[in-house]
Amino acid sequence: MAVVVQIMIPSEVAGVMFTGNPLNQASDQILLNANWGLGEAVVQGVTSPDQYVIEHKTWRVLERTLGGKDLEIVRDPEAGHGTVEREVEEARRQRFTLTDERVVELAELGARIQDFYGGAPQDIEWALTDGRFHLLQARPVTGVSFGRATPAGASPSPQLATSPVHQPGRHARWTTANVDEGLPGTVTPLTWSLYFPATETTMRDCWVDLGVMPEAQRAVPLDVDARFISVAYGHAIANVDTMGQMAARVPGGSAARMEEQLFGAVEGDTVEPTGLTKIGRYPIVAVKLPRAVRRAMKDLAPRAQEMTAWWERTAFALEHASLTEAVEALVEARARYESVLTVHMVLSMAAQGVMGQVESLAARAGLRGLERELIKSDEGTAEFELVRDLWRLSRDEIDVDHFVRAHGYHGPREGLVESIVWREDPAPVLELVKAYRMRAGGDDVDTLVARRRSEHQDAIRRLESALGPLRSIPARALIRFAAHVPIWRETGRACMLRAVDVARAASRVVGRHLAAEGLLDDASDVRFLTIDELAAMDRDSIRALVTQRRIDHQAYDAMTLPHVWRGVPDVEVGGREAPSNDAPIATLAGLGVSAGITEGTVRVMLSLDTTDIAEGTVMVCKATDPSWASLFPLARGVITDVGSALSHAAIVCRELGLPCVANTRTGTRDLRDGMRVRVNGTTGTVDVLDTP
Repeated sequence: MAVVVQIMIPSEVAGVMFTGNPLNQASDQILLNANWGLGEAVVQGVTSPDQYVIEHKTWRVLERTLGGKDLEIVRDPEAGHGTVEREVEEARRQRFTLTDERVVELAELGARIQDFYGGAPQDIEWALTDGRFHLLQARPVTGVSFGRATPAGASPSPQLATSPVHQPGRHARWTTANVDEGLPGTVTPLTWSLYFPATETTMRDCWVDLGVMPEAQRAVPLDVDARFISVAYGHAIANVDTMGQMAARVPGGSAARMEEQLFGAVEGDTVEPTGLTKIGRYPIVAVKLPRAVRRAMKDLAPRAQEMTAWWERTAFALEHASLTEAVEALVEARARYESVLTVHMVLSMAAQGVMGQVESLAARAGLRGLERELIKSDEGTAEFELVRDLWRLSRDEIDVDHFVRAHGYHGPREGLVESIVWREDPAPVLELVKAYRMRAGGDDVDTLVARRRSEHQDAIRRLESALGPLRSIPARALIRFAAHVPIWRETGRACMLRAVDVARAASRVVGRHLAAEGLLDDASDVRFLTIDELAAMDRDSIRALVTQRRIDHQAYDAMTLPHVWRGVPDVEVGGREAPSNDAPIATLAGLGVSAGITEGTVRVMLSLDTTDIAEGTVMVCKATDPSWASLFPLARGVITDVGSALSHAAIVCRELGLPCVANTRTGTRDLRDGMRVRVNGTTGTVDVLDTP
């Protein structure tokens, strides 16, 4: 037996080449993906690469699509070994990685390799450094029946029909809003199999237990349009129509209010049920809803304690597990996720109702918008403790190990099983600590808490003054009850993320075992298999499934879905939308979800991979998950493309007293680094004061 020693190619550009086009099964085309840095970014699907299609023999470049290329993976320049992710600067994002001459040169090399292997289309990984191409590995493309190029306008490829992450509806209204906060970008079969059918099942259980839905509708329907969530072209989506119909059947609820709370806006032809369709189940709801909410409130704390203890003893102990043990842990993680979701779902639905009541209360008092200042927790949320511990870590009151043992399930894109979190790589935590230390003279968490409570009491006094003594009595009771809402939402999310992290730890071990057996080319390819497929462990099918799904993932990664649509979405294929070359905007409108007014300098942040936030920064993000809470105390205000009053960014900003405008749709495109803006979290407007 020989030992192979290979040098690591410090590539400037790298990617994958298919000498037959797997997207349309065309054997007379070559498909080429390219990104800055190492090819790992393309293989792992963490960024949208440039894409080229070349015609065999004639060597014409038929298509070239500029990818987003927002991330690159490079060799760690400080450690001298290992790799790090870093953000690609805007100038390189807007530039193609390869010239047409280079594309053709690489395509010709690919054709020679295909000829060497008897003419079978090849999946080739390549790298470019110092002006020279390096071919790193080649393997046959399997799971695809190649023919000639498919004519334009032909029906979707057969792979859509078998993809576990493509189940669009046909008639209902769907949206990516809110769901893309927890499941950003393209989801893999592994991640989706953790969330579905568990999420759909618990949502249906919730509505039945609340009395809103009859028992006969508890089972997950075959008709996708009758479900609450699904997935299209690898993107998680939510059914606006079915959720609205449920919300409208709760006393005091409406489909429009639900849409605004969960999805940030009311779009399209919202239908409000009337007559018996709306009120027919009111008597049942009146009996079952209070009982279900009380039970969920009682179960939340012990369930959270149990989940925390399980995560602490499991996630850190799986490293040396056997394949069987790791698969069992993966299956258990899904069961635990579903278990905690049964509590979280009931409280989330209750939170919508409470939010609606507080909103109505503020409106009756003539203080519309005050509800955003009235709903704050008494003791702070799980993410508030994350911020507190970062302050403590920056002051050497605790060490990194203590912090990771408490918050290690957080990290960039933490809702995705395949993402790397702080438990696995604490380097981002150390960068955060540096940033916190630079703000040593600023407000600490205790000061923020005191200020938040003072502002909360001021809002309550304004409400009571407007209502008068008698109407203030029930109002105070409602506000006290509403203080539970942030805790319900964020505690539930933390529990769910712990389940995701155990699934992550288990899948890493499963991937290593399967790679050692030669069933996977890389351990990370386990993300292309579902939990059920791993539990069944049909070794004969693994390689073909992974090959096809890697192709699917790359295709889905280049697709952008609309915000809201009916039926099957019309996708845009291409990279990240380039900033407008038009004159800078003067005002940007969204939803005011955390009250207050502030001014600062824009920093557009498309990922959590940077902590370089200067004093006076206004963060502009597409969406945020709980790990973003670590950056909020460093900012003066927050602006998001998507979101609503119940989104994570809104809840955490209200807890920290930061002005926040959500659901601007185009904030990351229309606002530019260095702009000076005024953020009004009460009215939902952003005014551009100065441009660089």
